[in-house]
Amino acid sequence: MSSDNPGLRLSVVGIVAFSLFAALFVRMYTLQVVQRSDYEQVASDNRLRVVHEQAPRGRILDRNQNVLVDSHEVLQVIADVRTLPTAEGEPEERAAVLGLLAAQLTSEVAPVTVASLEESLADNLIDPFAPVPLVTDISDEQMVAVMERQADMPGISVRRTTVRQYPYGSLGAHVLGYVGSISQEKLDQIDEETGGENPGGYEPGDEIGRTGVEAAYEEELRGDPGELVLEVDARGNVVGTVSHRLPVPGHDLITTLDVNIQALAESELASRMDIVDNTYENAGGSVVVLDPNSGGVVAMASYPTFNPNDFLNGISQEQYALLTDPYGPKALLNRALAGEYAPGSTFKPFTAVAALENGVRTPVDAVNDTGEYSAQNCEGDTCTFANSESEPHGVVDMRRSLEVSSNYYYYEIGDVLWLRRDEVGEEALQDTARSFGFGSDTGIELGEERGGVVPTPERKARNHEENPDAFPYGDWLSGDNINLAIGQGELLSTPLQLANAYGALANGGTVWRPHLAQMVVEPIDTGAQLRVIERFEPEEAGRHELPPEERQPIIDGLVGVTRGAEGTATRAFEDNPPAWPVAGKTGTAQVVGKQNTSVFAAFGPVVPEQPPQYVAAAFLEQAGYGGDVAAPLIARIFAGIADPAQMPMAPRAADVFADGSTG
Repeated sequence: MSSDNPGLRLSVVGIVAFSLFAALFVRMYTLQVVQRSDYEQVASDNRLRVVHEQAPRGRILDRNQNVLVDSHEVLQVIADVRTLPTAEGEPEERAAVLGLLAAQLTSEVAPVTVASLEESLADNLIDPFAPVPLVTDISDEQMVAVMERQADMPGISVRRTTVRQYPYGSLGAHVLGYVGSISQEKLDQIDEETGGENPGGYEPGDEIGRTGVEAAYEEELRGDPGELVLEVDARGNVVGTVSHRLPVPGHDLITTLDVNIQALAESELASRMDIVDNTYENAGGSVVVLDPNSGGVVAMASYPTFNPNDFLNGISQEQYALLTDPYGPKALLNRALAGEYAPGSTFKPFTAVAALENGVRTPVDAVNDTGEYSAQNCEGDTCTFANSESEPHGVVDMRRSLEVSSNYYYYEIGDVLWLRRDEVGEEALQDTARSFGFGSDTGIELGEERGGVVPTPERKARNHEENPDAFPYGDWLSGDNINLAIGQGELLSTPLQLANAYGALANGGTVWRPHLAQMVVEPIDTGAQLRVIERFEPEEAGRHELPPEERQPIIDGLVGVTRGAEGTATRAFEDNPPAWPVAGKTGTAQVVGKQNTSVFAAFGPVVPEQPPQYVAAAFLEQAGYGGDVAAPLIARIFAGIADPAQMPMAPRAADVFADGSTG
């Protein structure tokens, strides 16, 4: 067969032509049939712009429906740092984008500069990949102007969002918490936990509760996000609205807090700690007020504090570094939950309970307090334990031992309990402490709670085995029990634990789980009837049976502390209303290398046939004696509760909003 054969050449040409047409047909079929929906979606995406709209978060209110936290809707310009030209690689393009944006947003009242936009970008500390808020609360006209030039500003977009308002500024900051942009890590976590469903509809840059009530009740406070779909032309100009699904606001949360008591607690704490801080830098303190009949948190203050408004739209690097400095004042630390302190003599009522229950003491048994106690069966230089300044108190029974705060009386109880350990057990004192909630989390819904420490023979042996240099002795001795009996040694409690334990003394033995939420309700309109979505009932965490014949001598001794002729807190309570008796106990906890921690715990009013309505505890670092600092603080709070004329009123939210202030 010759290669010059015309028939062959025509056949080859025909095959090639057929193959080309076949390939073209297959490609057209693929584009027009198989991938039609994909390209329709791309075409649709090219002409549509979707604006994600966060729903207004539900409000947080106190028990009297005063608004503690609110939200309002705004338009916000954001930057996606992943697509915005970088300062290092594309400085000219970046300058052009930010310059154009500044021009679109600048008005006579609010000038916007490239420098201010760069500052906002630099202060993005929440997540390097989250959209960064640049300008908040722009007008509808400014939104249209930005969206019309969006093609010329890569990485820049507008969203409708809500801005949180904390009208009382720093008041209640640790308990209310704050919100911030959701991190990529959190988005990944939600995606993993929900199998990619993301029922909350979170998008990068959305706000999420980060601490406090804001975080604990995120699901209730967060609403359903909306979506605005705009049609644009080939140049990116908005030509119409395709659809608009309105966001649904979150539910309101009514808490157990009382804004006026919270304000009084914080002001009293700050006034005292300001004085301490002038001498001992970075000292802190805390006050907790509870309802002993339900565990509801009425007030929770921690010093120093912070302003949650500073976290809105991103906190500056300088501010955040100051708040998180491990060697600084630790303003973000909620000392009420995470501060662990020796309770000192405020622990003595629980030692008294242990003595009564284990048969080593009756309420009327008396001892002669000589000022210095010598441990039984002890030899050496460390067998003597002294009262404060070795002051003798003479003959003391259980009631008077609390009024005068006799260490001697409780040293002996701790010693005898250990000597009789074969009868009562090695941990008789620890068992009583644990039954009142010491040594474990209270279960409050807020995060970052610490459990405190109840030292035991086993724990001491373990510490010695793991670190013999720091813990040279592994055996539990009488001295350990003696120190534990007066709330010293390695015993540690949080302010919340101590308040809750005193709440059990006040109510007859019920240990409640402290809580902050009363009910979730539909958004509240002024004067409208509440529509309750969910109620939170008090939850019992434990029970310690306290027979009246054992409890009453302890209560009488605690009332003597604030009213007796020899009471260690009588002077602090001398101006309090006579019809509102208080049972309390001072404590002065020793801290190695620092000044004493001032401690006081109390409840009231103590009147016949009526359970006490409030219980409180205060710890003030390096502040000195409990009767001198912590007791007057609680006295002022209880005076305000007892007599409304002495209760300074916190500014109403409506008044603060009317002034245009959120700080």
